[in-house]
Amino acid sequence: LEGGSVLWGLQALTGDEGFTLARDAATQRWTRRNMVYSPDQAPRDNRVRLTDESHPDDDAFLLIQKYDKMGSVMGAGTTGNDDSRMNRGIVTGHAYTILKAIEVNRRRMVCLRNPWGSGEWDGDWSDKSPLWDQHPDVKRACKPDLA
Repeated sequence: LEGGSVLWGLQALTGDEGFTLARDAATQRWTRRNMVYSPDQAPRDNRVRLTDESHPDDDAFLLIQKYDKMGSVMGAGTTGNDDSRMNRGIVTGHAYTILKAIEVNRRRMVCLRNPWGSGEWDGDWSDKSPLWDQHPDVKRACKPDLA
């Protein structure tokens, strides 16, 4: 696969039904869009259809956590199309793999992997963050690779 949609890529690889959750900044809710196939289009040209399902931030995390516990293949992406710009190591217009989502003492943690291997998160809870040593319970639960 070369670029494109996380949803399309995961659905092409797994054959499973796919959907996206996208956050609307105005409503502060996550809306669900289902992949829609059309027999007269190539699979990669298929689109998503907005559903009535939406979630506040707290529920969206719980949904991600539920699918993580089920062993679902999940991805996340940033908006934009300039993959050369970074914000604290997160690249715009870039896809990431969601490795796990856990909650430890009311801290909600989502572990991402950058499949390109370039760019590294350098904010709170990054590999060099002192927070791992300040919160050993989180470090034990997340088992970060701090290499």
